[in-house]
Amino acid sequence: MRLAIRGYMKLYAVYLAAEWKKMIALSILLLTGTLIQLANPQLLKLFINHSMHESGYQSILIPLMFILLSIATHLFSLGASYLGLFIGLKATNALKVDLLRHSLSLKMSFYDRNLPGSMIERIDGDVNPLVHFFSQIVVSITTNFLVWTGIIILLFLEGWQIGITMLLFSAVAFYIIIRTRKLIIPYWSKLRELTTEYYGLLQERISALDEIRVNGAANYTIRLMSKLFDRWLILQRKAITWGSIPWVVSVMLYQMAMASAFIICYYLSRHGAISLGSIYVVFYYSGLLIKPLEDIRIEMDNLQQAEANIKRVNELFSIEPEEQKSSISWKSLLHYSIRYEDVSFSYSTSGNLLLQNINIHVKHGETLCILGRTGSGKSTLARLLTGLYKPKSGRIVIGDVQVEEITTHELRDGIGYVTQEVQLFHGTIRDNLTLFNPSIEDFQIIQAFDELGLTEWYRERDKGLDSLIGPTNSKLSSGEAQLLTVVRVFLKDPKIIILDEATSQLDISTELKLKHAIQRLLQGRTGIIITHRIELTDLADCIMILDQGNVSESGSMQELSNQTNSQYRQLLARGIEGGQP
Repeated sequence: MRLAIRGYMKLYAVYLAAEWKKMIALSILLLTGTLIQLANPQLLKLFINHSMHESGYQSILIPLMFILLSIATHLFSLGASYLGLFIGLKATNALKVDLLRHSLSLKMSFYDRNLPGSMIERIDGDVNPLVHFFSQIVVSITTNFLVWTGIIILLFLEGWQIGITMLLFSAVAFYIIIRTRKLIIPYWSKLRELTTEYYGLLQERISALDEIRVNGAANYTIRLMSKLFDRWLILQRKAITWGSIPWVVSVMLYQMAMASAFIICYYLSRHGAISLGSIYVVFYYSGLLIKPLEDIRIEMDNLQQAEANIKRVNELFSIEPEEQKSSISWKSLLHYSIRYEDVSFSYSTSGNLLLQNINIHVKHGETLCILGRTGSGKSTLARLLTGLYKPKSGRIVIGDVQVEEITTHELRDGIGYVTQEVQLFHGTIRDNLTLFNPSIEDFQIIQAFDELGLTEWYRERDKGLDSLIGPTNSKLSSGEAQLLTVVRVFLKDPKIIILDEATSQLDISTELKLKHAIQRLLQGRTGIIITHRIELTDLADCIMILDQGNVSESGSMQELSNQTNSQYRQLLARGIEGGQP
């Protein structure tokens, strides 16, 4: 319990500190509404007692005051709801941003184990229910407790017997609510985990929809989803069943308390110790007493669900991000040569090595072309250079500094990485080239098109940089989409270029344009080209062939072409586009 409260207070301190003025205003609105709610029955008591003995303008004035105060109560409640929603949304949006930023700093091994759909659920689905937690749970519980305290005091003023009866009823109800709380939380936690599993499964199946249909796996997918829903139903039923226990017990106790109030009021009335107006107030407050208890029960139920979400949020925050050993800047490097020194790597801790004792040296300003069979480890070499993964042994050096000694931000800011998978976003050509960075001016983009020889292609766009494109229905061919990624990297102005099968989706109409753009992109930069197209080797200063995680041969194009038994020469002789030794 103490650990849970610490977790609540930590989140409150971080995400509500800037909204303290609004939180005070929200508390004032709720407290004022509460005081009016407690005062209104006293007006009715005064009206009843006054009407029994005399009449006059007061008999009209008191009901009018009651109506005005009732309207004021609703207005205060409306203002509190609006302000609470504003505070909650602002806090949860800030939490989502922090979760997303933290998730982007996690190691790639984490994403190997978590599907995109499950990550969406953890960042968005786990946080959305916390809107009420940030805005009103604590304030609402406090306010309802004050309402309950005020009612008990007022009932004691009407008669100590009535006050004690309702106090005992409330104490037992509170005890049951607290005791059953621990029984419900595990079910809500399991429900959140199951929901995350569902979204991960859903995203995976939607992304493979064509394959599922073509290969007749639709029925299997439906059965898989059905089993998951069955598990969800069982957990939901248990959570709701246990969660309803406090409410059922509270209602039973309330009925007993009301019956006791009937008997006490009858007894006091027979002895002339209570007026008709006081009897009305006793029953009004007794009926009102269940509301703060019920609201507290609901808020405790919300708190139980919020606790399950907070636990999962904290679990995600507790995952260690990529290590940042130092703050070496690219500007401190004198040159941008690349060296792989006895590098070995495996994606699993116990599996066979994918790369074995790799030694590569790419001089500053030169380009290396890597050929090899599918699965030989070509792309893995690129991922190691960008810091997405770390070698099992050996080291990678840029200039005179190990990759692991350069901060992740600095490292990836200085590397331009063009992959086979072209990622376009819903937006304009400008947005896709600048990645929504407003500091990049239009003239810089147009200048990049000019330098890469793509001005003609750009002028063919109907709306220029304002032309809308996206992941689908962008009206761009695969080659044209790849052109945009080259321009995107050029605008970044990196020191090192990696082209990982960047020409695999090349079409004839854009082949020459893309090749020219790549050639211009590589000028004055250190580059690595990973490709299966043998004709792209003329863009490189040296060539390396990778075979089953080992360097089978390397050298300049001329050296390898002149060697009789060279695998590269054999590829040229066969005239194939495979890079298949």
